[in-house]
Parts: sequence; C-alpha cells; structure tokens
Amino acid sequence: MAELFDIVGEDFFKPFTSLFKNIYVDCLNIIYDSYRTELSYGADRDVLVAKLTYYFDSMGTGDIQFEDEMESLKDSKAKASTFLRKLKDYGWIEYDIGNDQKIRVIMPNHSVSVIQTINSITNQEEMEYQSEISAIYSLLTNEELLSRPYPQVLKPVYDHTLSLFSELKKLNTSIRKYIEEITSDKTAEEILENFFTYHEEIGSKAYHRIKTNDNVSRFRNIILRRLQDMLEDNERFNLIV
Repeated sequence: MAELFDIVGEDFFKPFTSLFKNIYVDCLNIIYDSYRTELSYGADRDVLVAKLTYYFDSMGTGDIQFEDEMESLKDSKAKASTFLRKLKDYGWIEYDIGNDQKIRVIMPNHSVSVIQTINSITNQEEMEYQSEISAIYSLLTNEELLSRPYPQVLKPVYDHTLSLFSELKKLNTSIRKYIEEITSDKTAEEILENFFTYHEEIGSKAYHRIKTNDNVSRFRNIILRRLQDMLEDNERFNLIV
C-alpha cells in the first residue's frame, strides 16, 4: 500500500493551515467546477485566471501578503495568478501544454477526491437510500448481467451496499448528536417542542421514505434469495471466484 504523502506530496495540506485557507478552498472549488464541466482535457489556464480574478474583485479581499514572499498583492489578477501558482506548487493542480500550445490546468485524481469530500461535508447532502437499494435489486435481478457475475453483479452490489451502510451510519450519528443537543438540560415541554421541529424540518425525509412508502422490505427477500442462489449454483460460484 502506497504511503499517502508519496502520492500527494509533502506540501499538499499546507493550504488548509494557511492564513488564507478559506480563499484557497474557494479557489479550489472554482478550479474544480471549471475542470469538471470542461469537455476538453483540462481547463484553459487563461480562463481560470479570469474566473479567479473576478472572484477576488467581487470578494474585495484587500492586500494579500504571503509569509514566504516579499511583495504584497494588490491587483486581483496578480492574486489569481499567485494562488494558481501556489496550488500547483503544493500539488493540487498540474499544467499540461496542448497541441495548440495553450496551458491547461488539470486536477490529479487525489485532488478531485479531496475536493469532492470537502463539498460533501459542507453541503451535507443526504443520500437517497432508495436509489441504492433499487440499484442492488436491479443488478441482482438482471439475467443479462449474469454471464460475468463478479464484475457486472457482485462487485457493484458490494460497493452499493458499503455505500448504503456508510450513509446509514452517518445518519445514525447525526440523529444521536441531535438527540443529545435537544435533551441536554431541557424540560419535557422543550424536548417535545424540539422533537416536532426536528421531525418536520430537520428529520431525514429520505430515511422516512424507506421506512414507509418505499419500505426496504419490498426488496429484502429477493435480494437475499438471489445472493443465496449464487452461493448454491456451483457453476456460477466458480465463475465469480
């Protein structure tokens, strides 16, 4: 197993300990959004500089002075170019020169993974649990996929199941945390009031659906039976192995 810093480099996490950590995160999101939506390989550096310049203009960040640099940055375009250069030095982005001799900014896989994780934390988007369960059910009941049962069925079923378990554990943790907050040093009346607020405004609607109208029990028996069939069918089991 490769060591983390052999992959990302020693300075990769420096932006998060910088005085300008919030600006770095904003810049990374601008770069990620541009890179993600580009049809071509990478995002044009000049276009990114223009987007970052607009960001600094609109944010009104004032003069920026890095500890390791003598010059104070006043101009928005200079700030954009400098932050882009530093992110390249830290290993967050790479430059690639295309056949048209234009510089394109690309994001290594590890940078994309970290940005996606940051966004999932800050946006607090909740999984549609029903979609994961439906995907597992569809994979196991699609006869056309069984010619290659491991890569086309069992592996994606396993991945969807892990993802579902992980999200349900996160949901359980958030519910426990919220219950602790609404019951700590509260009267019975206050607890009930907070509970109904949680149920109506904060509670997991997606989780509520799989417990009621989209109940998981509709899929459970067939999922278990199909998996059991794979275990008991020697020919198919050998294919999986």
